[in-house]
Amino acid sequence: MQVLEAKVRPYLTTHSAVAASAREFTRLAEFVADGIVALHLEDPACAVKVRRSPYRSILQVGPVAITLTWLRHRADSAADGELLVAVWRGAIAGPGAHQFERAATPAAAPSAEVIWESEYRPDAANETSWLWQSCVADAPAVSSSEVAQRCVAELVHALAEAGQPNSLVS
Repeated sequence: MQVLEAKVRPYLTTHSAVAASAREFTRLAEFVADGIVALHLEDPACAVKVRRSPYRSILQVGPVAITLTWLRHRADSAADGELLVAVWRGAIAGPGAHQFERAATPAAAPSAEVIWESEYRPDAANETSWLWQSCVADAPAVSSSEVAQRCVAELVHALAEAGQPNSLVS
């Protein structure tokens, strides 16, 4: 698999692009959450649990989860940012009250395992043209709604692999 070299558009180095990246990340997280809700999961154990912070979203759906993370190396530029999306087998957002990520977990708790992941870089000449460019060569740049659709499709696949195919309403 060949990794794509990032191309930087001048807009992405502006302060307005930094604000736009935060809005686009929020939009992406909402698309993913809406896509999961639209699945009409009938098993109460597969109720969606959402944990959000400004640049991270965790959506736990029964035995699987999706994480979305927007990483920037510089606070004043979106050009070097990376969007990391992953589907996990296991609990990321555990039951009960929110706990800090660095808090100790019980030794008996099984760790989560990444079963699908993808990385994207921003590609935009302005806010309205915002796309996510896969870090894999020859992959087309896609919109936030297309990234969300892929995430939800991978979640459905993970639910089926986890033995939860009956949780989906036909």
